[in-house]
Amino acid sequence: MGRQRLARRPLADRQTSLRAPPAAALAALHQARVLVAFPPQSAVPSPLGLAQHLGQREAQRRASRPARRLWLSSASRACRPTVGPALPRTLDRTNQPLLSALLFESTSFTVRELLAEEIPLLQALFEANPDYFVIVGGQPPRPDEAQQEFDEQVPGHLSFGKRWFAGAFDRAGTLRGLVILVSDLSAPGVWHTALFFLEGSLRRTGAAMELHDALQSYARRSGARWLRLAVIDGNAPAQRFWAKCGYQQVRTRPYPTLSGETKLARVLVKPLADGTLEQYVLLVPRDAPESSLP
Repeated sequence: MGRQRLARRPLADRQTSLRAPPAAALAALHQARVLVAFPPQSAVPSPLGLAQHLGQREAQRRASRPARRLWLSSASRACRPTVGPALPRTLDRTNQPLLSALLFESTSFTVRELLAEEIPLLQALFEANPDYFVIVGGQPPRPDEAQQEFDEQVPGHLSFGKRWFAGAFDRAGTLRGLVILVSDLSAPGVWHTALFFLEGSLRRTGAAMELHDALQSYARRSGARWLRLAVIDGNAPAQRFWAKCGYQQVRTRPYPTLSGETKLARVLVKPLADGTLEQYVLLVPRDAPESSLP
């Protein structure tokens, strides 16, 4: 993983998909950072030890040239969005450029956190690939589907480490999918994939397996002992894919959709490292086969 809405279902039991439109598990202490916004032209940091006049000359030099996007990692070209208009300058309260965390990479993808300014890219991806939403929720994505996904939080009754809302970009810098990853959900070492969403054109190309392998490696390096997700019963392609990845069912739970229909969600777990399913069920009693806990 009131008003019924697809994006507000319990995050701990969110449906995962092999398909996605435009573009959450938690984190290693040391993550590469990618600068994704224009720097202020007038605010140039002065390195310690440099004379004041050198700082002024640098400011004048920058002010005399067009603003350009800066990148701080070797994967910067793969991270640059190419869907939709260029992003506006994004600064924090100290007038410094905002940073977007690089989670992991594979041969074909760079996966990094999405900024609020990139939500229109994700909405365009959703609308171009509506099948997932129809299968899972009974209707196409809403006009604010991407924003609601971005705003959703882990339910208050569940403990967790960190939530990532990350876009999967191809090597040309185009947003091709979305991964929502949560670390230490309910217990240490339990990493939950709330959403695994890839563009429909990538189906049967091996892209989904490549992306999942990279996600799994990243989670394992960061301390994960189990991977967890939920898949809606009847989503046959997704069920086959997750079985191929080595996930096993631990329980089922009802899943109400926006269309008013109640479907069955299958909670799947994959042990990593020294973890076992038996240990998992003891550690997370809400996922025991006979459990009725939310």
